[in-house]
Amino acid sequence: MAEEPENLTLVYLRIDNALKHQSTRMDEMIERVGRLEEGVARLRQDIAGLHTDFAGLSVRTDRLDRRLERVERRLDLSPVS
Repeated sequence: MAEEPENLTLVYLRIDNALKHQSTRMDEMIERVGRLEEGVARLRQDIAGLHTDFAGLSVRTDRLDRRLERVERRLDLSPVS
């Protein structure tokens, strides 16, 4: 007994459905990667901000150190270099 040929319309509908499912999954993945990129960009900005903050603190510390040395010299609390 010969098998009946499969209905081509059903085959195409199954393929179309599978492609739609894959397309939906791809859209979800693209959205997730976009969110990851935004997170990395925010993290980079935060790190750059920290570098700027640390540089500012270093400048302030150096300035305070020079002022303290001047005060110590005026009060003869440290040997003059």
